Amino acid sequence: DAVVNIAAVKNGNWKYVRNDIESMAVATHWRGKLLKLIIETSLLNTAEIITVCGISAELGVNYVKTSTGLLGQGATPEIVALLRSNLPKNVRIKASGGISTLAQAEALINAGATRIGTSKAMTMV
Repeated sequence: DAVVNIAAVKNGNWKYVRNDIESMAVATHWRGKLLKLIIETSLLNTAEIITVCGISAELGVNYVKTSTGLLGQGATPEIVALLRSNLPKNVRIKASGGISTLAQAEALINAGATRIGTSKAMTMV
């Protein structure tokens, strides 16, 4: 897991964002691992999310993850649907942050999440 550079995104420094993601993707894939890029969707606007999705897809990110779970609202069906509509099928989505019920998890899966990150899994089962 790696967090996108939020300051660079907010400043519109897309060259830096692209280079940073590319470096992480190359290093991760070179080691035979998967890259889950955390984009902290609650801190970004729709245009920024869409741009990060495009860069992520272009550079071979394996997962885009909604949140670290430490900031903001975290995963919502609306955010997951926005990610799914702006990522190719080979880029999976991990919904994370604030998921505490089975109904929430099901709604996120129905919106396009392929993985759920929650600290409440045992109570959900």
